[in-house]
This record gives sequence, structure tokens and C-alpha cells, in this order.
Amino acid sequence: MDVILPVTQIMTSKPISIDALTSLACSKLQIMPKNLYHNPVAKNDNDNIKSLVTENDIVQVQADHPVFKVIGIAKQKDLKGLITMSMGAPNFFSQLVRMYEKASDIACITTNITDVITKRLLALAFEKFGTPPIAFAWIALGSQARKEQIAKTNQVNALVLASGATQAHIDYFLKIAHFVNDGLDACGYAYCPGEIMASNPKWCQSIDDWKHDFRQWILHPEPKVLMRVKTFFDLRCIDGDKSLISELQDEVASLAKDQQIFLSLLHQISLDFQPPIGFFRMFVLSNKGEHKDTLDLNHNGLLPIIDLARIYMLSSGQSEEYTLKRLKLATNTVAITEQNLDKLQDAFEFISYLRIQHQECQLSQGIKPDNYIYPKDLSPLLRDQLRSVFEVVATLQKSLGQCFIVV
Repeated sequence: MDVILPVTQIMTSKPISIDALTSLACSKLQIMPKNLYHNPVAKNDNDNIKSLVTENDIVQVQADHPVFKVIGIAKQKDLKGLITMSMGAPNFFSQLVRMYEKASDIACITTNITDVITKRLLALAFEKFGTPPIAFAWIALGSQARKEQIAKTNQVNALVLASGATQAHIDYFLKIAHFVNDGLDACGYAYCPGEIMASNPKWCQSIDDWKHDFRQWILHPEPKVLMRVKTFFDLRCIDGDKSLISELQDEVASLAKDQQIFLSLLHQISLDFQPPIGFFRMFVLSNKGEHKDTLDLNHNGLLPIIDLARIYMLSSGQSEEYTLKRLKLATNTVAITEQNLDKLQDAFEFISYLRIQHQECQLSQGIKPDNYIYPKDLSPLLRDQLRSVFEVVATLQKSLGQCFIVV
């Protein structure tokens, strides 16, 4: 006998659509926490459904992918199990480097692993300390927010609590935060040297207090303060109520777009890190310390592009988390032409992949990964390409300053 039921009883009421350009591995990590098995695929520029991808489709194509080995992270019942799983991260990273050609894909998957570990730690914390008494959002900042992590990095995170949070609520969430921050450190994600972590009472507060902070940073900017807090403009919800973060991002977007002094100061601060290229296309190498005669691919290569993208995003009055997508917000504006945008995106991918290759090589030799390379170790072709991308970044970094001249 046929069973007659309304569709509402068996349907997924809020399905997650997958961007058609998203890699299968990233798609798997996106849908895995929701236990969804049939997922609509939407074209990037609109919400029209183009197809359907199932759990079996992904498994059949990528059954041997390292990402599927970390699905067990979500099933770990204690911190010890998470630590054990985390010990395999260097091997996962090496596999990804061998399997993928795009740095952005490798970084996306690596960051998603961090996200899953963080979510599981939060679940364990709630088991220990009880159900959250009010709505909250655990946010990642910096490279994790931008999905640009590669080999393990320091943790940078914060907590946004619902409006009206009391001191008792804050005390509860500080216990949660200490548990998670300690757990991340045990899993290899070192404490933030600047203590930008949710366990710091300064960064565990209500959305009203967060809005106040952002208003101060944007409307009354101070160079020293902006240098320290610019990473807060890179934020992404890892767990909890995403509407809190959307509300905060909307507030920031509406405030920042017309604040020329704020944007100008952000640009001036970004000039502290410039591409290491001098006269006659010569590399400007570090001249002291343990990294003498090297190039810092992070601070002098990627960070200038990340800073440019952040300023483009804030000046556009829109919200976007990822560097490559932030760059697109400036297309055909006074800030950047479409041709220069393509060059800047290529520069970001090239420097990112060069750093990934360098760190994978270090890991394979049992060396702690860093961002410093010796140009002499690169082929003549790679050296010439690196000079070219540095020149592109330097040119656009300089031209952006003309957009924010304060009269």
C-alpha cells in the first residue's frame, strides 16, 4: 500500500546549493556537517539550479582523496582522538600539494579541516559545560576567515554573542572559549601571540559591543590601532548563528565605504609591507638574522595583495570573505582595471603556490615550515616570473593611494 505524505515531511527545508565552480573536495566539506546526500548545483552568477550532485557521485570520483580520511574528525568523541587525527595533517597537506595545481584549492581544503576541528571542539565543550544559554557565533579571523591556510598556523578567533548578553553569559562562553583555544593549541594550532582569541574577554562580547568597536575603528581611525585590528575585517562564522555575523558585516560595509580617512590610513598601513623589488628589477633581500638573503613570500608577497583586496572590498560597500573574490569587487572601478585585476589574481595564485611548494618541501624533510625562500634556489624562469608579479603588486599598491587622497 502506498504511503501518502506531504512533501514537507521528507524534504530538506533549507537545502545548501553548491557553486558549480567549487571543487568536489570543498563541496564535500561544505555539505558533510549537514548530513545532506542530494545537493543542488547552482551557477555562480545566479541561483538557477543547473544539476544535482549526490554523496555517491563525490565518493566515486574522489574515494582516495585525503579529505575523506579526515571525515573521521567529526566523529571523534574526545580531545585525544582529535589530537591523533591532527597529527596526520602534514601528510594530508603533502598529498594535496601533489594532487592539486591551484593554491586556492589546497588552501580551501586545508582551512576546512581547521573548521571541522574547531566545530568538533565546540561540540565537546557544549557537552562539558552545557547548552549555550543565548545565541552566539564563533568567528575565525585572518587567514582562516579568508580560507587561505596552508601548513598549520596560529589560531585567531573571537566570539560574538547575542544582544543583551549578561556577565553570566560571558562567563559561560569564556569557559567554552578556553576549552576550544586550548584544544586547538593541542591539535597544533598555536595560541595567537597577540592574544586575539575568543578566550580573551576583550574579544568575547555582545554584537552591540562589536558594533561599537567597529564604529570606533572606522569613524575615528588611529594608525596604531588599525595596524592591530585590521585582521578583524576578515571574519567568517565557523559555528553558531550566522545571522549575527551577517548583521555585523552589513554594519561594517555601510560604514566603511565613504570613510576616506579610514581607507587612506588602511592604505598607508599596507605600505609597511611592500614587494621586495628594487632598481633594475633586483630583489631586495633580507640582510640580517637567520633569514639573511631570503625573500619573505608572506609579508612582502601575499600580504600586500591581501591588504589591497581588503581595501577594495571595504571601499565597495560590500561584504566578501575571500581575497580573490574581494579583488573582483574592484573590477572596472577607479581602483583597478579588468586587465590589472587578472594580473593581480595571477600574482596571488603564483606567490601562494610558490609558498606551498616551499613548505611542502620543508615538511617532507622534517623541517618546520616557514615563508622564506632563497631566490638562488629558484630556476631562472621562476625568478623572472616572481620579479614580474612583484612589479605588478608594487604598481597597483602605489596607484591605490591616489584613490584615497584626503583633501
